Amino acid sequence: MIRVTHNCGFFSCLSVKLHHILDYFNKEKKLPEIVDSSEQFIIYKPLNSLSHDITYHLFKRVENEESNINYANSILYDWDNQFKEYKNLNIDELSPFISNYFSPSDKILDVRDYLINKYSIEPEKICAVYYRGTDKFQETPIDDYEIYINKMKEVSGLTYLVQSDDQLFIDKVLDSFNNIIIIKENITSYKKIGVHNEYNGNINYLMIHYFLATILIMAKCNYFICSSSNCSVWTVYYRGNSQNVIQNLNKKWIL
Repeated sequence: MIRVTHNCGFFSCLSVKLHHILDYFNKEKKLPEIVDSSEQFIIYKPLNSLSHDITYHLFKRVENEESNINYANSILYDWDNQFKEYKNLNIDELSPFISNYFSPSDKILDVRDYLINKYSIEPEKICAVYYRGTDKFQETPIDDYEIYINKMKEVSGLTYLVQSDDQLFIDKVLDSFNNIIIIKENITSYKKIGVHNEYNGNINYLMIHYFLATILIMAKCNYFICSSSNCSVWTVYYRGNSQNVIQNLNKKWIL
């Protein structure tokens, strides 16, 4: 058994959890039978369930070891892959572990399907855009809104599915395009403190259901334009490859 206690943003929790799983795998050449995350996701837990493990509200339980894993190999992984060039990540090697430990629960898949139907989303006709704003400037350089808008204009002929925690970015995009889908269930802010830090666990619990479902939708879109963040790199993990991913890293575009 391994126990993971890292607490921060939701996808930061996933990145560190994956680090512990792969560290165990590389040392033991087997998968951990139990990954205890009961002390994770604190800010996403309903206030009456702070002692509960909400992992399996969001992800499926591991029942069988993933057959596609090569147990002879060690897997290179950095919990801070969010700030690497996604095109250079060993996504093929990571994918079996993502599938085994981070496959979305039926509840999350139901939310995904609800959003797809509500907003008439056809992923093959969409360029997804993710801009991580609010407090992210504390970790990495964040490029100007206009830089993203100009890059969006280069990917023409598609509808844009735009997701951001930064409401001002969304305002700018809506002023620049007509063919925009905004999933309104996702909470945004004009503040610079991080959306998850503005609300209590009851609201964050509901919010993460919609946001994880949105990540799954963006992962299947034809193109993905993104800033560099844990949310972005997990979208690429769920995508299973870096094809048609246009990443802004340190204020430079990585194609």
